[in-house]
Amino acid sequence: MKIKGNKANNQITTKDVQVSATFASNTSISHEDYIKGFIGFVEFIVINSRSISLQFQHVQGLFKIFVTEAVTEVETREFFNFLTKQNQQARSRERLHLLDEKLRFQVFTKIMCNEESMNCLNLNLQAYECFHALFLGVNNQEANLVLDQSDGSMTQVNNFQSLQGINTLWKIAINCREEAVKERCRYTLCDLYLLMQSKNSR
Repeated sequence: MKIKGNKANNQITTKDVQVSATFASNTSISHEDYIKGFIGFVEFIVINSRSISLQFQHVQGLFKIFVTEAVTEVETREFFNFLTKQNQQARSRERLHLLDEKLRFQVFTKIMCNEESMNCLNLNLQAYECFHALFLGVNNQEANLVLDQSDGSMTQVNNFQSLQGINTLWKIAINCREEAVKERCRYTLCDLYLLMQSKNSR
C-alpha cells in the first residue's frame, strides 16, 4: 500500500505484519506494541501532514492487511479503533474524526456494508462496535438521524428509508452466529423503530 505524498513510497504488506509477529517474539518489543506503533504513525500522518492524504484505496489496503488477513486479534482491534477514532485536534466539524466525512461514508458503504469484506455470519463484537459507530456517524452526517451531543446516543430518526446500512443491520440481526452481536444489533433496530414511531406520532 502506498500513501499519497511527495516522498511516501514505502509499502506495508501482510508479510510485514507476519514478520513483525516473529520479530516481536524474539525481542522485547511486543507484536501489540509494534501494531499500535504503526497505526499511531498513520494517525500522526493523517493529523499533521499537509502533503499526504489518506484515500479510500489506502483504507481498503489496510483493511485487507489488518482485518481480512489478520495474524492476530490485535490488528483488527487497533484498526477498528482507528476507523472510529476522533481527531482530538479538530478545528471544524469536517475533521471531528481521523477519517473525513467523505472517506467515512465510502468506508462504511463500500467496506462495512459489503458482504465480501464484512461477513455478517461471523461478525464479532469488535467488528460490530466499529460498524455501529460508523452507522451512527455516517447517518448523522447525512442528516438521517440526530445524535445526543453529550453521549452520542440516538435522539431522533429523520429519514428511516434513507438510513445507510439499514439492510446490513437487519442481516446481522438475523444471520450472525454471535449471540451477543445479534442482541446488540436488535437493540439498535428497536431504538430506530421506536424513534421513528415517536417522530411520526407528533
